[in-house]
Amino acid sequence: MNQIRINFILFLFICLWGCDTTDGVDDTVDGEVSIETSGLIDDKLPLNKSANFSATLNGYEGDLASLRYRWTLLAGRAEWPDGSNQTIGEKSISCIGKTAGEEQVGVEVIDHSNRIIAQTSYSFTIVPADDNAISRGCFDQPKIFYQRGVTAYVINYDGTNEQSFSTRGAAYFINISPNGEWIAWTAYDDDFNNPPLGFNLYLRRCDEIETILVPGFFGAIGDEDAQDSWPEFSPDSKTLYFLRPDPDSERLTPSSGGSNPKEIAAYDMETGEQRFLTSFYKENGGVTTFTVHPVTGELVFYRNFYEKGADGITRSREVRLSFLDPTTGNIRDFVTLPLAQYRTIDVSPDGEDIIFTGNTGQGGGIYRMGLTDGSQPHLLLPRPDPNRSMPNYPHYYADGSRIVYQYDGNLWTMDANGNDVQPFLEVSQRIYLQGVLY
Repeated sequence: MNQIRINFILFLFICLWGCDTTDGVDDTVDGEVSIETSGLIDDKLPLNKSANFSATLNGYEGDLASLRYRWTLLAGRAEWPDGSNQTIGEKSISCIGKTAGEEQVGVEVIDHSNRIIAQTSYSFTIVPADDNAISRGCFDQPKIFYQRGVTAYVINYDGTNEQSFSTRGAAYFINISPNGEWIAWTAYDDDFNNPPLGFNLYLRRCDEIETILVPGFFGAIGDEDAQDSWPEFSPDSKTLYFLRPDPDSERLTPSSGGSNPKEIAAYDMETGEQRFLTSFYKENGGVTTFTVHPVTGELVFYRNFYEKGADGITRSREVRLSFLDPTTGNIRDFVTLPLAQYRTIDVSPDGEDIIFTGNTGQGGGIYRMGLTDGSQPHLLLPRPDPNRSMPNYPHYYADGSRIVYQYDGNLWTMDANGNDVQPFLEVSQRIYLQGVLY
């Protein structure tokens, strides 16, 4: 009898141990997961460029909100935003290519009891940036683009082969989509009927003349109906982000002709749908400038908070560098910056640093700040002459090894550490740097 009891207890222990599903090694599959991608071209990713992977789970009837996703780069030739090869996060994630060769992304969907309910993988190839398989639309290779006079130009990284391209009227903000297929710009229109008065946002395909006017909230803001500016494309070139005042906002300084605080808006390139991504005017705030993170797809922006002084003029009382996930709407404040005038933000191709211009009135210049280690802004290039213009609009190029910027009406270049400063392009007409096509 005792031997039977011992055998029964042993059998029960083995059963309980074998049925334990809390160690994440259960072969039971409760659903099917698939991976969708953006940023790849024919399943190829250029070095130091990013691609996004999204997991879609079907056939699972449990609580979707409780699920976690374990993402793994099986070959180790790419990295997640935190620099690792494996991470647990949301159902969408971006990686950056680090080493040429075959790579494979694996995803495991994990429920609240740490059980794997579905898993799959996706293979792609990381290729050199100059690989012929990488398309840049109408452009034969990476370009720096800028405005000279009223004309837009592109030029190679080595300063050769300057070429003009057309925009409708004088362009004030110009951008080229990451796939090189689209050109966006802002033009001032003074026709009260067609198009509406003010700064209108336009699009055209790089190989077509026909332009597309991005519709605005006209007739609701005041002296100038259209106040669109600062176009930026999503990494997959399917969404155009830009700055626009909310129709419900009020001018910051009515007595002195000030402008409305700006919000970030989005225009779907395929459907034409528009929406606001922020509404900071409700908190006496607004956005000055922003950029798109090349690895995560987040929007990186200056978030200003305003207050009216005794003289009736509204001024900034606080500036934060913040991040916005356009898919979820989540906003996170990264750091509060010293009060100054900040223009332009650019993120390094590997997503580890940003560069920007800060004007403190007496000093300032071009700064660099780490996004992964929480380092404070480092002054890369001090303002050369307090009696001349600020070095401005810095952008990474050459895989992040160099920075091109605008100074005193011309283009200059330096390495990523602020050394080897030299002129890049000097002409008689003033140059306004717009951006870089990788």
